[in-house]
Amino acid sequence: DTPKLTFVTDRRSKKIGELRANPSVELCWYFPQTREQYRIAGTMRVVKVDDEDEAMLRARGEAWKRMSDGARSQFAWPFPGIERGGDDSAFSPDPVTADLPPLEE
Repeated sequence: DTPKLTFVTDRRSKKIGELRANPSVELCWYFPQTREQYRIAGTMRVVKVDDEDEAMLRARGEAWKRMSDGARSQFAWPFPGIERGGDDSAFSPDPVTADLPPLEE
């Protein structure tokens, strides 16, 4: 078993389709003052609600619970990538608390 990083993204975003097509990923960051660059490369796996791997489903639920109410509430916002327009009320949903399951379509 190797160490793993957990990333959370909205299932409605373009990233999900892109990861299905090419699950290879790389995380990079750079410190300009010391001119240091770090890279971590690997394979990303999308864990959906109907995933058959029980351990991954548990990890998915734990990641959801570790998020703040505000971060979870972003998953109740309108579809990612569309223009906001003038009415911001859709971006202020009731808090999505940790006791609720991860949002699904």
